[in-house]
Amino acid sequence: GRRSPGEVDRMSSIKRSSQGQSFVTEDKARGFGKAFAINLRIFQSRLADKSWARYFHFDLNAGSGYNDEADCIGSPLAFLSAAHRLEVTNYRAFFVDISRDAVSELLKRPEIASDERSFVMHGDNAEFVRAIPSIIEAAGDRAHMAIGSVLVDDNGTGIPIHELAALAAVCPRLDLFINITATGLKRAFQTRQLRLTDIITGIEKQHWLIREPLGQFQWTMLLG
Repeated sequence: GRRSPGEVDRMSSIKRSSQGQSFVTEDKARGFGKAFAINLRIFQSRLADKSWARYFHFDLNAGSGYNDEADCIGSPLAFLSAAHRLEVTNYRAFFVDISRDAVSELLKRPEIASDERSFVMHGDNAEFVRAIPSIIEAAGDRAHMAIGSVLVDDNGTGIPIHELAALAAVCPRLDLFINITATGLKRAFQTRQLRLTDIITGIEKQHWLIREPLGQFQWTMLLG
C-alpha cells in the first residue's frame, strides 16, 4: 500500500470528526463482503477475459482496517478478502480516512502493505469524491466508462450528497454503497433536516436497493 501523491495531504485542511471506526456488529462487516462479492462476480463474469478491464473501488470511511469494538475486520479488508476469494486481480482500491491515526494503522495491515493495487490516503471524504474522476483518468481509464464501487460508511461524519451526485453524473457505472444508521439519520433530520429521500432523490441512480435495518441502531445499506 502507498500514500497518494502530496496533494492528497492538503485535504486535511478540512477538519471533521473521525471517519474511522464506529460501533457495529460483525453482521455489518459480513454485509460489506457479500455486497462487494456481488459486484465483483458481475465484473468477473463479463470482463474477466479482457486484459484492459479494471474494477475501481473507493472506500470513503476506511478506518484502521479492523474494528476493535466489534472484534471484526473493517470495510477495506472486507473488500480485499472478497476480491482475493473470487480471484479478481485487475482492481484498484483506494481507501481514505480523515484520521491520521487510522490511516497509519491501515498502512500497517499486511493485506494493504503487500498489495500494490491498494492505495491509502489521508483526507476529507467530500474532497476525495471530487477527485475520483481524475484518479480514474490518471489510471488510464475513461471516467464515464469506469466500473466499480464507492462505499460510504456514515458514522457521524455525514454523507457528501452533493459530491456523490456530481460523481454519479460523471461516473454513472460506479455503484454506490451507502451504509447508514436510521437512528443517526433521525438525529440528522432534527439538526440538518436530512431525510432518507434526500439521499435517494439527490443522487441520480436509476435503481436503489435498500436493506432491512439491522441491530439496535437500525443500520441499513442503500445500493444505488
